[in-house]
Amino acid sequence: MPIKDPIGRKIYQSEFYKRNKELLISKSKEYKKINHKEVLEKAKKYREKNKTSINKSQQKYLSSHREEAKKRSREYYYKNKEIIRNKAKIYYKNNRHKINAYFSKNREHYNALHRIRASRIMDANDHTINQTSLILLLEYQKNKCSICKCDLRKNKKHLDHIMPLSKWWIHSIFNIQWLCAKCNQIKSASLPKWQLSIFNF
Repeated sequence: MPIKDPIGRKIYQSEFYKRNKELLISKSKEYKKINHKEVLEKAKKYREKNKTSINKSQQKYLSSHREEAKKRSREYYYKNKEIIRNKAKIYYKNNRHKINAYFSKNREHYNALHRIRASRIMDANDHTINQTSLILLLEYQKNKCSICKCDLRKNKKHLDHIMPLSKWWIHSIFNIQWLCAKCNQIKSASLPKWQLSIFNF
């Protein structure tokens, strides 16, 4: 017997999904695999029809889950780096004039971003960072990544601000660490875990 009450129907559907979650997910995957092109076409039409509401929903989610979304995005990029880079190269090759025109149009905006970062470094610089101090720091870390402890002699290494400049911390040898490329991309401009726990961020 169908449930006419909309609230009652939602409760019933929610409970039914919880009871049969694994089965429904497996059936959905199987259907998508068999009807891959049809599913993609339907999704494309739905996105075109509901573009405004989808954008609003995404913005609402990102505003309340910004750090989580950034972390997930970085992890996805690192796992699929080669595929993403190849796609980007193909896109750039096919749309070179469009991309160059966009950057030319917004050149002042990107120059301003570079100037802001440079000014932050200059304002917060205690002049303790030089070639000698960086070599000594690497020796102090025993040529290991500060986070995952992998050997930096065998992996690509990056310099990282422990406390990010974007959060108005100092550009100093005491705020610098050597990380492997993977850990640096995942950490990005986030605060370290010990700092988050101290200040309850």
